[in-house]
Amino acid sequence: MQDIMVTQGKRIKHFREVSNLKQGDLSRQLGMSQSNYSRIENDEVKPTEEMLETLATIFKIDKETLTNPEAAVNFNNCQQAFYKDNTVHNYAISDELKQLYEDKISLLQEKIKWLEKAK
Repeated sequence: MQDIMVTQGKRIKHFREVSNLKQGDLSRQLGMSQSNYSRIENDEVKPTEEMLETLATIFKIDKETLTNPEAAVNFNNCQQAFYKDNTVHNYAISDELKQLYEDKISLLQEKIKWLEKAK
């Protein structure tokens, strides 16, 4: 297995994106500007312990997952590991998550057909 390591900011960004949240959403919940929040994701500023606790609560994970760069994470029953090249490897996807993606794909395919007919 590769040497696992990724910055705290990248981990926070990953959980924000997987949670389908915008930087502005989290910055409001943390009581800070979006530009200052962006500095956290870019590893220019370290979040306070209170911010980490709030983020962990929002993401429904424990704080250790955000702070331990070698921790594999379990998000929506999806085992993931972060690597130095900033890739994320998924080992399993829950049936519920798979169904959500399949439903979304079906809706998008229907929309494409409708748009093609409308031409």
